[in-house]
Amino acid sequence: MATAGLLLGFSTREYPYVYLVYPGMILVGMCANITLLANVTVGNLFGTRRSTVITIITGSFGSSPITFLVQKLLYVQFGVPFQHMCFTLACLCVPSLMATFTLFPRRKFIPESQQETRKDSQETEKLQQENKSEEKSESAEPTEETFVQVVTSRLYLLHLAYMSVMNLNVIILVGTANIWFNMVTGNNNGQVSFWTDVFGFFQVSNVLVSPLCGFVYDLGLRGHAYGGPTRTSRRRAAVPVFVITSLTSTLVFFFAALSVWDTPSVESSTGLLMTSAPDMFLTFVLHILSRAFIYGGNTAFIANSFPGRHLGRLIGLSYMVAGLVGLLQYPLIGWIKTAGSPLYVYILVLVLSVATFVHPAYIRYHCRTGPTKEGRHPSQATPEKSENGHLKLEVSDPKETCV
Repeated sequence: MATAGLLLGFSTREYPYVYLVYPGMILVGMCANITLLANVTVGNLFGTRRSTVITIITGSFGSSPITFLVQKLLYVQFGVPFQHMCFTLACLCVPSLMATFTLFPRRKFIPESQQETRKDSQETEKLQQENKSEEKSESAEPTEETFVQVVTSRLYLLHLAYMSVMNLNVIILVGTANIWFNMVTGNNNGQVSFWTDVFGFFQVSNVLVSPLCGFVYDLGLRGHAYGGPTRTSRRRAAVPVFVITSLTSTLVFFFAALSVWDTPSVESSTGLLMTSAPDMFLTFVLHILSRAFIYGGNTAFIANSFPGRHLGRLIGLSYMVAGLVGLLQYPLIGWIKTAGSPLYVYILVLVLSVATFVHPAYIRYHCRTGPTKEGRHPSQATPEKSENGHLKLEVSDPKETCV
C-alpha cells in the first residue's frame, strides 16, 4: 500500500509519469483485499466474540470510502495537492508494515480453545483415561475436508450464489443512486446533491453497524437452541444473520421500486409517500444494515463453517465470484438508460432478493443437530474448558459436514 501511495504521488499528466497511475491503482485494490484477509484471522484471539471482531474488521474495510471524502474535502475546500495526500497515505502505511513484522505471528493466529488445550494437556490425559480412549484419543484428529471438497459442496456453492446476488444488489443500488434521486426529486439539482451527500454519509457508517451482525452470530453460538459449539451448530447460527440480510435487502428494493413507480397511485393504495424524507432515510438505514450483514456475514460464516486452513482462499474466492457476477451491472444499467426508469431492474433485483431466502432454509434443513444426525461417539473427543475451570470432553463426528 505504501508503494501504491508513492506511485500515485509521483504520477503526473506528463508522459511517461501518467502510466504510474495504473500500477498504483492495481496495488491499492490488491493490498486492500490482502489486508482484509490477513486481519480477519485476528478474530481467533477473542473466543466467543470471534464473529463480532471479524465483522468489525469487515465493517472498517467497508467504511474505508470515508478517506476519499476527506481527500475530496481537503482538495476542494483547502487546496491541498493530491500528491501530498498520496505521500501522507504512504507514510501512514509504515506503522501497519511494522506491525506485520512485530505483532503478527509468522503463520496464523491460533484459536484460544487450541491454546488452552495445549496448556492443559495433563488434565486432558486424565479425562481421556476416564473416557477409555487414552492414547487412541490423543492421536486421533478429526479429518478435515479438503479445499476441493469444500468448494464443490452444495453448501459453499449455494453460499457463493447467495453472496453474488447480495453483492449485485449493493452495486445496483449504489450505481443507480443518481438516476434514482433524479426521478424522486423531479431532476431538482439541489435536492439530488443533498440526497447524494446524505447517502454518502450513510455509506461510511458501515463500521458502526457491522458489529451488530457479529453480535447476532455470536448470540446464536452461545444459545442452547443450536446445540453447542459443533460445526453444525456454528453453521446453524448463521441462519438468523442470513434471514435478516435477505429481509432487509428485499425491503430496500421494495421501497425503491415504490419510489420510482407512479407516486399518486402508490400513495393512494398503500398510504406511503416513498419520496418523502422519512421514507428515504428508512431506505438508507435498511441499505446500510443489509450491506453490513452481507459482507460481515459472509466472512463470519466462512470462518465458522469451514476448516480454518482454507479461510483465506474461501473468502477470496467468494469475493472473486461476487465481483464477476457484479459485472452484470453494466447491462442492467444499460437497460435502465434504454427504459428511462430503474423500475424493472429494481423489480428484478427484488425477486432475486426473495430467492436468497433459500440459503438460510437450506442450512436449517440440512444441518439439524442431534446425536442421531451427527453420529457422535467417544473415540473422537475434543477437550473444551467448562464453567468450573476444568476440562471436559465434547465428542463430534469427524465427518460432520453439510453437503
